[in-house]
Amino acid sequence: MAEWLKAAVLKTVECQSSVGSNPTPSAIFWRGGRAGCKKKEIKNLLFAEHHQSHAASAYFPSPFDRAAVLCMDGVGEWATTSVWLGEGNKLIPKWEIDFPHSLGLL
Repeated sequence: MAEWLKAAVLKTVECQSSVGSNPTPSAIFWRGGRAGCKKKEIKNLLFAEHHQSHAASAYFPSPFDRAAVLCMDGVGEWATTSVWLGEGNKLIPKWEIDFPHSLGLL
């Protein structure tokens, strides 16, 4: 487990002393549980799609209030090319091309 992820996991499960210093995902999230932690003690984890992450990392630090964002790579989850519209604090997916159609794999 990567050190930064290990530190985040350990911080998340401080309330469970039996997890130890080298927790595994199954020890923490077994049976959908919270490893003995009360719900209010756990921060929600947010997951993003592969191309959504690319688009966000391009748009949100940019100086633009409105922009089109084009993402092209080999393949993310299934998308190989996607277009997003960034407006203010929103990123809206407009269209995508799915695998196996990929300019990134040429």
